[in-house]
Amino acid sequence: MYALASNGSGGYAPDPMTQGTADVQTQHEWQTWQNLTPAEQKLVKEHPGAAWTIYKNREFAFAVTQGLFAKIDQHNTAADAFRHAYFNALNARDVGLGLAMDFSYAHEDFPGNPLLERTMDTYNNLVGLGLGSNSNKSNAQLAIEVYKLVTSGSLYMIKNGSLVKTHFP
Repeated sequence: MYALASNGSGGYAPDPMTQGTADVQTQHEWQTWQNLTPAEQKLVKEHPGAAWTIYKNREFAFAVTQGLFAKIDQHNTAADAFRHAYFNALNARDVGLGLAMDFSYAHEDFPGNPLLERTMDTYNNLVGLGLGSNSNKSNAQLAIEVYKLVTSGSLYMIKNGSLVKTHFP
């Protein structure tokens, strides 16, 4: 999948300025596919349009989380709680509660997922799913609502091996 440029004789050839872009994108998508659980892969095959929306929401949720919580660790912290809730709020709004919930559970269902992390992620996912369900709020409005949940201690994170309510800053 290359961008095409005129070759000067009425035809088109791969644009050398963008030729590597498609290869990188394909590698990134393949890597993403390889990291999915078997249940997620099944859902992607059954619902490719929704899967694409969820994939784009994932990228967006990661970027917003990094912007809001750049100075703290992103794993098992308030940042992680925000990202899970926000991502699922976007998904519930964009693909519907049922499908978003299916993808959410499929993502957390893999061997070796530590019980404490799975519990934290699932709780925060459910809060986000509820927030985004039947919502017509913008991305920014959802982000503000989820951020308020983080700062009010309504989500969970892991601290010193225990599940605790979020606090930030």
